[in-house]
Amino acid sequence: MALDYNDKSGNRYAGMRIWDRPVNASFDYMLDLLKEIKEAGQNKARLDSLYKLWNEAKGRGENGVERMFIGSKNEVAQIQLKDKKGNVRARLYIDDTGAAKMEFLDEKASVIAVFPR
Repeated sequence: MALDYNDKSGNRYAGMRIWDRPVNASFDYMLDLLKEIKEAGQNKARLDSLYKLWNEAKGRGENGVERMFIGSKNEVAQIQLKDKKGNVRARLYIDDTGAAKMEFLDEKASVIAVFPR
């Protein structure tokens, strides 16, 4: 779980994020890699090696996947529920008119149902 805020290039969000982490992977390993990446400085060979390890671990799902966001994105209060790949599959939000909406999305992020219509 993390509290998150970002204000970059005209996009702003603030909220809480929830991740699923695998039970068979060490979170310490990922933190150690991040620390080593930071300490590598400008050593390109070392950075390349560390990023390779990072991407391999991420590819195995060891970094976890975000499953929920509760907060505001560009002044839209919302709750997003995501599948095991991190894709948004349901979203409850308040639109610009102040009306509550619920959307369901398919695996390609296309809206397949909206309530109320």
